[in-house]
Amino acid sequence: MNYAATLVFLLDVPNPGQRISDVLNCNVVSMTQRISDVLNCNVVSMTQVRFVMNTSSYDEDCIATNDPKGFVNFFSHCLESEYRGEGITVQCVAPLLVSTNMTWNMGTNALVKRADDFAREALNTAGLSSFTSGCLSHALQHFVIDHLLPGWLRLAAFNVYQTATRKKTEAIFRGTCKQE
Repeated sequence: MNYAATLVFLLDVPNPGQRISDVLNCNVVSMTQRISDVLNCNVVSMTQVRFVMNTSSYDEDCIATNDPKGFVNFFSHCLESEYRGEGITVQCVAPLLVSTNMTWNMGTNALVKRADDFAREALNTAGLSSFTSGCLSHALQHFVIDHLLPGWLRLAAFNVYQTATRKKTEAIFRGTCKQE
């Protein structure tokens, strides 16, 4: 679930308290409850092949959406540590852009995958590591983002302010945001 359609500051959305609760309920609470159900079934019946795959997109520059995604990643690592001894593999898949309703069905190219293509490639990575991008294109993008655009540069006050201000200005010109 997305926090906003564009890059905005945390409180620059209608009813921010409700929106934050919605994002947490969709991305954290529901995932934690489903994992509990899956693990209860797998730990009780020791005869099944046991594999849990969590998905959280790679978006470390957006605070409101990144917190739940960071939680999914951290939670997956914790579960992997806890249940590895019982034969349960937990893998976190963190894609970048995939063309879905959530990304307004954006056009596909070398950087943006179609949902069915991404799913096929991500399933091929099942069990290879505890963390994966899901496909080669996204793995290469992760590498470039992490090594050529380090977090301290992406999150520098000037860049965050300029990005949010530019997006808000564009929204004002499109008539989707009120001027102050």
